[in-house]
Amino acid sequence: MRALMPSLLASALLVLVAWGPGPLAGEKAAEVAPVQDEVTARIKRLEDRVAKLESEKATLDLDVEAHKSLLKSIFSWMASLPKAADDLAGGMDEARKLGFEAAGANPQAKTELIESLKGFAQAINAGNPAVKKKSD
Repeated sequence: MRALMPSLLASALLVLVAWGPGPLAGEKAAEVAPVQDEVTARIKRLEDRVAKLESEKATLDLDVEAHKSLLKSIFSWMASLPKAADDLAGGMDEARKLGFEAAGANPQAKTELIESLKGFAQAINAGNPAVKKKSD
């Protein structure tokens, strides 16, 4: 009996190889095919969604960079405001010294105050990202 066992196993193996796994394999394959199609379709939908999300992320990255640039401009402009205010205060003090507050103010005092106000307006608008240039 022991001598027949290896030859029986070899024969069974040859039958399986020659005929395939048998009739049950066809039934299992019929069950697996729709599941495989569903999985393939789901993978495709997920790949499409990932591509869309990557595209949206790239757009948002550009928006973030634009906002960073705008914030940098705003902070730079804000940093210039104290000097502009100091220049205005100095011009107003100079106008006061020249007699602007006295009755019949000195024309030079009026000019000094107007020039200081004009300089202040130009200074706060110079780096302000919200102000359009006249050439725009």
